[in-house]
Amino acid sequence: MHRVVVSIALGVALAVASVPAFADPPSLTPLTPLTQPEPEPATVTVTDSYRSKTLTADGLVLGAALLGAELEGANGRDTAASNTLYPLALLGGVFATPIIHGLHGHGGRAIASYLLRATAIGAGAVIGVASASCTPHDFLCGLDRIGPGMLGGFIVAATIDAAFMTNETHEEPVHGATWAPIVAPRQGGATAGFAMVF
Repeated sequence: MHRVVVSIALGVALAVASVPAFADPPSLTPLTPLTQPEPEPATVTVTDSYRSKTLTADGLVLGAALLGAELEGANGRDTAASNTLYPLALLGGVFATPIIHGLHGHGGRAIASYLLRATAIGAGAVIGVASASCTPHDFLCGLDRIGPGMLGGFIVAATIDAAFMTNETHEEPVHGATWAPIVAPRQGGATAGFAMVF
């Protein structure tokens, strides 16, 4: 009986001695707070136009053509001034706005603008000659209508170009305060809040 009591006492003593080892909380490795990614800046799609530049170039072309017509001699004869202004107007009418498209980074528009203008000016010249009332023996009949026909074709092309080929879109950041929620775990709990960007 005495031996049983000693065994029980020894067992209780060992159990009590081992309790502190389990009573201590396990050591925790501190958690590194999770870094939240920077919120993407809010943007809005903005449409701009460089129409004023193309219209300015085409206005100068039109002015050169009309001034050349004004400076012609008697009976529509060419002069040194008109012979200078007409080629400048033709080159500007075909190439000025396509170059502007190219400078804005729109190569496809530049090509389309050139083709539109060359076609419209050529078609205008043909229509101008065809509109003249000529007899079969009038060899150079209708040539005086080439200029007005070309001018009409140029005006049509410039109008189409400015109306449909000069807009461009890009993203711009939204100004003002924006906020984003933040949650970061830490030892014994977590931290919650929000970040605001001005």
